[in-house]
Amino acid sequence: MGGNTNLCGTQVRPAVSHWRSFCVSSKTAELSINMLSAEVKFAQFVAEHNLSFAVADHFTKLTKQLFPDSVIAGRFSSGRMKTTMIVKKALAPHLDAYVVKLSQNSQTKATTRVRRSLVILVKVFDAKTDHAATRFLDIPICNIGTGENIFNAIDDCLRYLFI
Repeated sequence: MGGNTNLCGTQVRPAVSHWRSFCVSSKTAELSINMLSAEVKFAQFVAEHNLSFAVADHFTKLTKQLFPDSVIAGRFSSGRMKTTMIVKKALAPHLDAYVVKLSQNSQTKATTRVRRSLVILVKVFDAKTDHAATRFLDIPICNIGTGENIFNAIDDCLRYLFI
Protein backbone atom coordinates (compact mmCIF):
# COMPACT_ATOMS: atom_id res chain seq x y z
CA MET A 1 0.00 0.00 0.00
CA GLY A 2 1.09 3.54 -0.66
CA GLY A 3 2.09 6.10 1.91
CA ASN A 4 -1.25 7.89 1.63
CA THR A 5 -3.45 4.97 2.72
CA ASN A 6 -4.29 3.39 6.03
CA LEU A 7 -4.68 -0.32 6.81
CA CYS A 8 -8.23 -0.29 5.45
CA GLY A 9 -7.07 1.25 2.18
CA THR A 10 -8.80 4.55 2.92
CA GLN A 11 -7.11 7.52 1.28
CA VAL A 12 -5.50 9.99 3.68
CA ARG A 13 -5.36 12.91 1.21
CA PRO A 14 -9.18 13.42 1.13
CA ALA A 15 -9.16 13.46 4.92
CA VAL A 16 -6.38 16.06 4.90
CA SER A 17 -8.35 18.19 2.44
CA HIS A 18 -11.49 17.80 4.52
CA TRP A 19 -9.65 18.67 7.75
CA ARG A 20 -8.04 21.70 6.10
CA SER A 21 -11.53 23.16 5.60
CA PHE A 22 -11.89 23.27 9.42
CA CYS A 23 -8.62 25.17 9.88
CA VAL A 24 -9.38 28.83 9.29
CA SER A 25 -5.75 29.95 9.52
CA SER A 26 -4.19 27.13 7.46
CA LYS A 27 -1.82 28.25 4.69
CA THR A 28 -1.41 26.63 1.31
CA ALA A 29 2.34 26.29 1.74
CA GLU A 30 3.86 22.81 1.44
CA LEU A 31 4.90 22.91 5.10
CA SER A 32 1.30 23.44 6.17
CA ILE A 33 0.16 20.55 3.99
CA ASN A 34 2.91 18.32 5.42
CA MET A 35 1.93 19.36 8.95
CA LEU A 36 -1.72 18.53 8.31
CA SER A 37 -0.74 15.24 6.72
CA ALA A 38 1.37 14.29 9.76
CA GLU A 39 -1.43 15.23 12.15
CA VAL A 40 -4.03 13.27 10.16
CA LYS A 41 -1.76 10.22 9.92
CA PHE A 42 -1.14 10.37 13.67
CA ALA A 43 -4.89 10.67 14.39
CA GLN A 44 -5.47 7.75 12.05
CA PHE A 45 -2.87 5.71 13.97
CA VAL A 46 -4.57 6.53 17.29
CA ALA A 47 -7.97 5.50 15.90
CA GLU A 48 -6.78 2.30 14.18
CA HIS A 49 -5.02 1.06 17.30
CA ASN A 50 -7.77 2.16 19.69
CA LEU A 51 -5.36 4.29 21.71
CA SER A 52 -6.44 6.78 24.31
CA PHE A 53 -6.59 10.34 23.00
CA ALA A 54 -4.49 11.32 26.03
CA VAL A 55 -1.55 9.74 24.17
CA ALA A 56 -1.70 12.69 21.77
CA ASP A 57 -0.64 15.18 24.45
CA HIS A 58 2.45 13.15 25.27
CA PHE A 59 3.27 12.28 21.66
CA THR A 60 3.29 15.94 20.63
CA LYS A 61 5.98 16.65 23.23
CA LEU A 62 7.85 13.46 22.38
CA THR A 63 8.17 14.27 18.65
CA LYS A 64 9.97 17.50 19.47
CA GLN A 65 12.47 15.57 21.61
CA LEU A 66 12.90 12.66 19.18
CA PHE A 67 13.40 14.79 16.09
CA PRO A 68 14.89 18.13 17.23
CA ASP A 69 16.22 18.94 13.75
CA SER A 70 12.88 18.38 12.00
CA VAL A 71 10.79 21.44 11.17
CA ILE A 72 7.62 19.34 10.94
CA ALA A 73 8.28 17.63 14.29
CA GLY A 74 9.06 20.99 15.85
CA ARG A 75 5.75 22.42 14.72
CA PHE A 76 3.74 19.21 15.18
CA SER A 77 0.90 20.08 17.50
CA SER A 78 -1.87 17.54 17.77
CA GLY A 79 -3.05 17.20 21.36
CA ARG A 80 -6.04 15.21 22.50
CA MET A 81 -8.64 17.79 21.44
CA LYS A 82 -7.23 18.32 17.96
CA THR A 83 -6.68 14.58 17.44
CA THR A 84 -10.25 13.89 18.56
CA MET A 85 -11.60 16.46 16.11
CA ILE A 86 -9.51 15.07 13.24
CA VAL A 87 -10.85 11.57 13.92
CA LYS A 88 -14.47 12.72 14.31
CA LYS A 89 -14.66 15.35 11.57
CA ALA A 90 -12.13 14.23 8.94
CA LEU A 91 -11.49 10.50 9.27
CA ALA A 92 -14.80 9.14 10.55
CA PRO A 93 -16.85 10.02 7.45
CA HIS A 94 -14.39 8.11 5.25
CA LEU A 95 -14.00 5.17 7.63
CA ASP A 96 -17.75 4.95 8.20
CA ALA A 97 -18.27 4.75 4.44
CA TYR A 98 -15.73 1.90 4.30
CA VAL A 99 -17.56 -0.05 7.04
CA VAL A 100 -20.91 0.51 5.29
CA LYS A 101 -19.42 -0.72 2.01
CA LEU A 102 -18.07 -3.87 3.69
CA SER A 103 -21.41 -4.49 5.38
CA GLN A 104 -23.33 -4.07 2.13
CA ASN A 105 -21.03 -6.47 0.29
CA SER A 106 -21.04 -9.07 3.06
CA GLN A 107 -21.37 -12.69 1.93
CA THR A 108 -23.60 -13.49 4.91
CA LYS A 109 -26.10 -10.78 4.02
CA ALA A 110 -27.97 -12.93 1.49
CA THR A 111 -27.56 -16.18 3.41
CA THR A 112 -30.57 -16.92 5.60
CA ARG A 113 -29.16 -20.01 7.33
CA VAL A 114 -26.26 -18.19 8.94
CA ARG A 115 -26.64 -17.52 12.64
CA ARG A 116 -25.71 -13.91 13.18
CA SER A 117 -23.76 -13.01 16.26
CA LEU A 118 -23.58 -9.78 18.19
CA VAL A 119 -20.11 -9.13 19.55
CA ILE A 120 -20.32 -7.20 22.81
CA LEU A 121 -17.23 -5.20 23.72
CA VAL A 122 -16.98 -3.09 26.84
CA LYS A 123 -14.65 -0.28 27.82
CA VAL A 124 -13.51 -0.86 31.40
CA PHE A 125 -11.25 1.10 33.72
CA ASP A 126 -8.78 -0.81 35.89
CA ALA A 127 -8.00 1.30 38.96
CA LYS A 128 -4.94 -0.85 39.75
CA THR A 129 -3.22 -0.09 36.46
CA ASP A 130 -4.91 3.31 35.98
CA HIS A 131 -5.81 2.40 32.37
CA ALA A 132 -8.99 1.99 30.38
CA ALA A 133 -9.19 -0.92 27.97
CA THR A 134 -11.70 -2.38 25.55
CA ARG A 135 -12.43 -6.01 26.34
CA PHE A 136 -14.59 -8.77 24.87
CA LEU A 137 -17.65 -9.53 27.01
CA ASP A 138 -19.87 -11.95 25.07
CA ILE A 139 -21.06 -13.01 21.63
CA PRO A 140 -24.78 -13.86 21.78
CA ILE A 141 -26.86 -14.86 18.75
CA CYS A 142 -28.94 -11.99 17.38
CA ASN A 143 -30.36 -13.01 13.99
CA ILE A 144 -32.60 -9.99 13.48
CA GLY A 145 -30.69 -6.78 14.16
CA THR A 146 -33.51 -4.52 15.25
CA GLY A 147 -32.86 -2.07 18.05
CA GLU A 148 -35.14 -4.04 20.36
CA ASN A 149 -33.41 -7.38 19.63
CA ILE A 150 -29.95 -5.88 20.08
CA PHE A 151 -31.02 -4.26 23.36
CA ASN A 152 -32.52 -7.56 24.58
CA ALA A 153 -29.35 -9.49 23.68
CA ILE A 154 -27.17 -7.01 25.58
CA ASP A 155 -29.63 -6.88 28.49
CA ASP A 156 -29.72 -10.70 28.73
CA CYS A 157 -25.92 -10.81 28.73
CA LEU A 158 -25.62 -8.21 31.48
CA ARG A 159 -28.29 -9.91 33.59
CA TYR A 160 -26.65 -13.32 33.16
CA LEU A 161 -23.31 -11.89 34.31
CA PHE A 162 -24.94 -9.89 37.15
CA ILE A 163 -23.68 -6.58 35.77
